Amino acid sequence: MSERFTVVKRGYDISEVDQYITQLETVIRSYKEKDSAINNALISAQMTATTIINDAHKNAGFMKTGAFAKLDAITASISVQKRLIKEFQDDYNRLANKYLKEFNETDLLSVYSKLQDLQEYIEGLATDSTPKPAGSPAEVESLPSSQSSWL
Repeated sequence: MSERFTVVKRGYDISEVDQYITQLETVIRSYKEKDSAINNALISAQMTATTIINDAHKNAGFMKTGAFAKLDAITASISVQKRLIKEFQDDYNRLANKYLKEFNETDLLSVYSKLQDLQEYIEGLATDSTPKPAGSPAEVESLPSSQSSWL
């Protein structure tokens, strides 16, 4: 701002200088208001940024805690499933062994006994000189009781 003042006897025109000073004060006040607004906006932006960063850290902590809780739940579920599978396997093996043991001890002995009775019956037929018609009532009656259920 280059301002020229009228030269009077003892210096410059006082009213022109006062008017110019008033204009300068207005411009300075305007710059101070803008500076203050900029400073307030900067402080507000810094506070907002700090709040956003703190909230982000807090939310990240919550998410991390939640993720670890979910991982713990999944790990616990896997342990339960492993235990259930092991129990199933043990139950299966126990039933299979029981069935095999019972089969070996009872069913095989019964089958062996019936085969033994059948062999003895056939040997008895071979020594018997009078053939009987197959399936005749006399033949069925002469079978041991265990073989009569087979015919």
